[in-house]
Amino acid sequence: MTARLSGFNPQSLAVIAHISAAKYRGTSKGATEIGHELRADYLLESSVRREGNRVRVTAQLIRTSDQVHMWAQTYEREVGQILPLQQELAETIARQLQVTLAQQLLLSKAGSATDAEAHLLYLKGRYHWNRRTPEALQQAVVHYQQALDRDPGYAPAWAGLATAYALFDEYNVLPAHESYPRAKAAALRALELDASQVEARTTLALIRHLYDWDWQGAEQEFQQAIAINPNYAVARHWYGMFLMSMGRFAEAREQFHRALSVDPLSSSLPVALGASYYHERDFDQAIAEYQRALKLQPLSAGLRFHLGRALVQKGMFQEAVEEFQAGRRLSGEGVFTSLAFGYAAAGRAADALRALQEASRFGQHSPYYLAATHAALGDEDRALQELERAFEQRLGRLTFLNVEPMFDPIRDHPRFRDLCRRLGLPEIRRAAAANSPR
Repeated sequence: MTARLSGFNPQSLAVIAHISAAKYRGTSKGATEIGHELRADYLLESSVRREGNRVRVTAQLIRTSDQVHMWAQTYEREVGQILPLQQELAETIARQLQVTLAQQLLLSKAGSATDAEAHLLYLKGRYHWNRRTPEALQQAVVHYQQALDRDPGYAPAWAGLATAYALFDEYNVLPAHESYPRAKAAALRALELDASQVEARTTLALIRHLYDWDWQGAEQEFQQAIAINPNYAVARHWYGMFLMSMGRFAEAREQFHRALSVDPLSSSLPVALGASYYHERDFDQAIAEYQRALKLQPLSAGLRFHLGRALVQKGMFQEAVEEFQAGRRLSGEGVFTSLAFGYAAAGRAADALRALQEASRFGQHSPYYLAATHAALGDEDRALQELERAFEQRLGRLTFLNVEPMFDPIRDHPRFRDLCRRLGLPEIRRAAAANSPR
């Protein structure tokens, strides 16, 4: 429903992202309070009950300013009629809000599911994808594939499959050379079925950025995705990350703020905002953004690692090590390469080497972070060897090589400059960070 509504005249109707809205499931908060927190004028509240082959859907539209119920309706349908019912609901709600429906969505049925069970399997895949754990992403692939087994022409399921595979490298499910080609094939199939599939277009842009290293192609795909739906938060988030890797920090923050306007409770966007300041070497502002995000996500191991890296650049080594240690505790076995980097930057070489041994024991072999640790230890040759290994593996993280402060100790080395040249990264004029002692 979120996807259908967000596609109706996005210039007039902005729909809060599902991830933000879902956090209110089961809440005792009133419509006015929720509307204030989400900056939303209306709420759509609904419930779905299934008994055998029958489905009952109850929906009501509430104006948040005064909690007036603008519209309410209960529908009973066969399971096989759930898809046309979703379209009917979306059109009815849009009319209630006096929004002109996008004609292309009213007329086009491209990529629509013809099998209700396929659609239900797709929704299960979306649920697991939003959980963002290695196990959940693999489960999402299972459900998307099951949906496609029932309906091979269902474009959203192909797009979902693409987005799941596209995150396999980041979550250490599959290496880049296995996961990204699968993601690309699924995204291209989705676009063959429906050229307006914004999720597939966004995923293709991500692949152009992180795997193909095609900067012009990536930007074109991101801009096409945003043109299809300016309110698709993921497109703006990932486009912002691309801009950040290119050293275009102000443009990146503009995209992050636009994404936050439709996904205000996102856990990843505040981190991205902090990262834009970190990579720009405004470490005071980066630390402030990370600390603000930590108040909302105190149990986030990833945030601890981000904050630790910013503290290192400020020369606050003890505080940085404490954040890395907290992150390790929160993530169980922990990301020992980040802790090793903290020790190395603090001059605790013996502790850094022990942490690297632990990283090896737990199978944490990312050459990117190993390179950063060896650079901090002063071992230029080993650091550059690890970066070459990352290049051979086509690690997506390498796209940030030109802006990553962890590599400043070896940035002027001829082999480092040659690697940036082979990646095709743009030259960035960089002023010294005013708030960094390093």
